[in-house]
Amino acid sequence: MTRAEPNTQKGVAMATITMSEVATPTAAGDRFVAVALVALAAVFVALQVIAGEITPFWAPPVVVYLLLGLGLLWRAPRWLLIVAIVVPLLQVATGLPFMIPGFTHPETPASFLPEVFIVVGSLTVIAGAIVALRRTQRSRRPIAITAGVIAAAAVLTSAVASAGVASDARQAGDVAVTAANVSYPERIEIEQGGALWVENQDSFRHTFVVEGTNVRAELPGSTAVRVDGDLAPGTYKFFCDVPGHEEAMQGALYVE
Repeated sequence: MTRAEPNTQKGVAMATITMSEVATPTAAGDRFVAVALVALAAVFVALQVIAGEITPFWAPPVVVYLLLGLGLLWRAPRWLLIVAIVVPLLQVATGLPFMIPGFTHPETPASFLPEVFIVVGSLTVIAGAIVALRRTQRSRRPIAITAGVIAAAAVLTSAVASAGVASDARQAGDVAVTAANVSYPERIEIEQGGALWVENQDSFRHTFVVEGTNVRAELPGSTAVRVDGDLAPGTYKFFCDVPGHEEAMQGALYVE
């Protein structure tokens, strides 16, 4: 019995170390993923503020991410960590076709930065949850640092790009067209050879495209652009070709 005691104590110590190795990274991972989820929800809220209205499309992610974050602060069963991986993965996969065009336009921070933050935040959540599931001693600090560096680089890039954007001056005879609250006027009239002065009053980017012609103007947020209307007399459809905008931003252009 006396000889068995050291072995018993050694076994208890090993079991304690094993349980510590399993529990510690999971708890740390839970906090990490929970904070990342709350931050991701904050990005979606920021999108609503920028848009100036609450849209049903963005409301569910905010609720889901907040609930997941609160759940992971309390406890972290494997299934909840898996959900924390699957949900942002699906969000990015379904939203990427709408976000890709914005990635090429850092001159409009209100469009560029939220989309970058959504992707970076989603990947941060996924990476943190994967580490937690693997129950390793690996720190999540490199994940946070990488996300922070990418976010800072995006902010710097957008600041530099937007600083080089200026509005065109309106000239005599230009027909003014306003893009506001994701909406264009339903009807525009212009004389042949005239020009349009298209003002984007929204903080996010739009475009002005005349169907069947080579007329296409990029409209960074809160800027105005002159568009030559040198078109043959007739009726044309104009619209914004930013993904998700065309249905609400279209009308008829009458050239006389």
